[in-house]
Amino acid sequence: MYRKISLIIFLFLLLGCKEKLPVRVEPEEVAKGKIKLANNNPYVTIPWGITRPYLTTFMLGVENIFDETLESYMDINSKIDIWLEDSLKTIKTLEYKKLDKDKKITLDRGSIYWVKMVWDQYDNQGNPLWSYINPKTDTVYNSSLSDTLKFTAKGEIRIFTKVAKVKAEMKFQVRYIIR
Repeated sequence: MYRKISLIIFLFLLLGCKEKLPVRVEPEEVAKGKIKLANNNPYVTIPWGITRPYLTTFMLGVENIFDETLESYMDINSKIDIWLEDSLKTIKTLEYKKLDKDKKITLDRGSIYWVKMVWDQYDNQGNPLWSYINPKTDTVYNSSLSDTLKFTAKGEIRIFTKVAKVKAEMKFQVRYIIR
């Protein structure tokens, strides 16, 4: 009896449907890169003469733009290059890597996974950022303001092994207030 039922089900499956599944079209991109300053303000004003390094916090992210949820173990590989707009020479490179095969990252459509990266206002050679500026007197506020330093930050990040790195770029300005 069991054999007859199995044979009938097999024949039904074999002969019952002649339609083929559509060919899966692989998406060109499943993720998009994002970069911003943690306070969302592209203008950073720093008090002069602080006794500790001033920290600028970047948020580098991956947004899922695919129709399906992305999920895999954590394999983060990220980098931000920062340069003065007028020189195109990278003055600082920030890097963050983390591999954890026990931790899964789940990214639904439209959600963003953020990585925090901190810049201490020193360049790759260990020179403080304020060595790039010339103070100017501002009589209105009874202080001196530095030149505005205009920067570009370009980041790239990958959070899963099988998903390509995504890139993002932003512009921001730094100015010191000297009192």
